[in-house]
Amino acid sequence: MQWLAPLGLLSLLALVLPLAIHLLSRKSGKIIKVGSLQFLISSPSARFKSLRLSELPLMLVRMALLAVLALLLARPVWLEPLSRSSSSATGWILVAPELLHAAGRDQILSRLDTLAAAGHELHLLATGFPWLNFSDTTSVFMNEQNIWSLARELEQKLSAATPVQIFASDRLYAYRGERPNLQREFVWKIFSAVQPQRWLQAAQSFAKDSLRIIIGFSNGNTTQYSSHFMRRPVQRSILSAEGMPPLEYFPRHHELRFVQSAQFNSNNLLRFPEAESIRVALVYDPHRTEEVQYLQSALRAAAEAIPQNLRVTTASFAPAGRMWENFDFIFWLKEDSLPAAAARQIERGLTVIATANSKGSEKCESWMIMPHAATEFFPRLWRRTPASKLGAPVWTDGFGVPVLEAPRRGKGWHYRFAGRFDPAWNELVLHTAFPEWLYSLLSQRAVPARYESTQNDQRRISAAQSLPQKNENKNSAAPGKAAQALHFPLWLLAVLIFGIERWMSDRKKN
Repeated sequence: MQWLAPLGLLSLLALVLPLAIHLLSRKSGKIIKVGSLQFLISSPSARFKSLRLSELPLMLVRMALLAVLALLLARPVWLEPLSRSSSSATGWILVAPELLHAAGRDQILSRLDTLAAAGHELHLLATGFPWLNFSDTTSVFMNEQNIWSLARELEQKLSAATPVQIFASDRLYAYRGERPNLQREFVWKIFSAVQPQRWLQAAQSFAKDSLRIIIGFSNGNTTQYSSHFMRRPVQRSILSAEGMPPLEYFPRHHELRFVQSAQFNSNNLLRFPEAESIRVALVYDPHRTEEVQYLQSALRAAAEAIPQNLRVTTASFAPAGRMWENFDFIFWLKEDSLPAAAARQIERGLTVIATANSKGSEKCESWMIMPHAATEFFPRLWRRTPASKLGAPVWTDGFGVPVLEAPRRGKGWHYRFAGRFDPAWNELVLHTAFPEWLYSLLSQRAVPARYESTQNDQRRISAAQSLPQKNENKNSAAPGKAAQALHFPLWLLAVLIFGIERWMSDRKKN
């Protein structure tokens, strides 16, 4: 039993009222007929000389009625014995899949063995929360996970009485989107899964005998890339350059891999195609020709640093049918939605950069944060549309709201830009970082590595940032279904007692 308004119990002092009434009440005297009052002598009242209780059952009923009303003012709730349910159900343990392959795997598995022996249910922190199979940990899938999204799903799946412990990774990639605001608390245990990685990000061959290699590196603090240009050999050989680990080159299939070493993953194999032209289309509405001019100027500047030939096509109408297959990049500058034919082509590798339309746009006094731009100056933002929240944020505004999002669809990308390439909307097209971003995009480096592979990005998140937000508005006195208000049964009891009191009082009069 718990009282939401314990001061209401002070109203129990009203129980002295029925007691006082019954003690001070005078019984009605008998009527005696006399011929004259002149011979009657007055006598003092004996009310206070002999205080005696009368009608004891009626007094107790009235005191019970006042006691029930006092309890109603104190607002009682009945709490289920959570300790008893917790002792019979030990709860769930959810483990991030990558922890089973981390450096401290043996220690984590030993801890999980102990918890399993104690009766806990072991599940993977993955979609559907499947059971953890100790007999075959090598088959644990390593799909891309979003711990915050899974925490929301878990809160809906389990009752508030089920204890939950989450064994989560400290890798930044596993925490994407908005931090959840949960109604219940989980026990979070953060383990390190960071292992420095070096990988082959991309390679490009051009001009018959030239080769460009992009190598990525990531640890707990940073993710960065380095580009290396060299002459392409005609036979199998070892490539080396300053700041680049030795690579083995296979010309027949255009493959690269790290030379076997304790430092690098010798199985990291990269196959790259021969140099081809990059085909870009600018599809626009007639009233947005100014945006096309800004894009054309920036593309010309970016083309000087791109090894491939850049072929730019402008059109004021959308390509029809299979014509979408003729392009690698589409800048969609139209008010209409993207055609279904283009969406199907994205699945096959097309990249679409769709800009905002006029509907739903609003003023926004902020700036765009471009974390992968070389300059420290961020372009200002004056107008935007609401974020779609359908993909990984690439750029954000000064308040952390996505401005450029990049959801992956099959082999391609569908960028959603909450602005336009227009000085009336933002300062992007006037910024020195604009051609640089186009160069990164056309070089297939616009999306950070952490959005391309869960195996590469090793940046670490702080413990405070990894925890969900606490819901400060939740009622601690009523923990979900475990607390039940007693107002209704008390009101029924009060009505019943009142009916009994009226019946006893009327019976006394008769």
